[in-house]
Amino acid sequence: MNGMAKTSSKQEMILAKAERLIAQKGFSATSVREIAKEAGVNIAMISYYFGSKEKLLESLLQTRMAEKQEYVRQIVNRTEMNEWQKFEKLIDEYIENVKNNQSFFHIMLSLQVNTKNKRILSFIRNFRFIYLDLFETLLRSGIRHKVFTRHPDVTLLQSTLTGTIFYALKSKPIYKQYKMNNQPEPEYDEWYFGEMKKHLKSIMKDLVGYETK
Repeated sequence: MNGMAKTSSKQEMILAKAERLIAQKGFSATSVREIAKEAGVNIAMISYYFGSKEKLLESLLQTRMAEKQEYVRQIVNRTEMNEWQKFEKLIDEYIENVKNNQSFFHIMLSLQVNTKNKRILSFIRNFRFIYLDLFETLLRSGIRHKVFTRHPDVTLLQSTLTGTIFYALKSKPIYKQYKMNNQPEPEYDEWYFGEMKKHLKSIMKDLVGYETK
């Protein structure tokens, strides 16, 4: 999966419709015909832009992941923040991204468990490696500048962060039912993901040994 030219508005619209359908039904159960119908285009246009359903999925992953990598890099490279402030910003932005793009993250969860496509698995692995490198850079910098007093294993740090977010996303309907919360979904999401931010910041603060001066 090498670099891809910037998607056109038509391609982005097709990807958005495919994203919603695949999140709802799963990749295998979603047909190209359904995607074309939902997007209001003919099947030939999907073949023209993407070649196949598998290539469409690869384009979706590449597009969304490139966006996420870029904002993480931008935060890590900011000079007006210390390392803990960057961590807080990363947590806020990551959880906001999940809240606003729940379909994509449901697809990611499903692919990591179910796909046997080696290209997709390789892409997900490389994406996670980039995140690990960025987190490791942030940890080392925080230790060097005496902002952090601990340097946890970066793989476990990432597992704690992403594992908590993904599990909470998958379990959201169950937790909403458990709390007998009748709020409309947007209002509940604001509360739920806001609490998740506070929870993860508390955990991360302890893991990296950050203390407010």
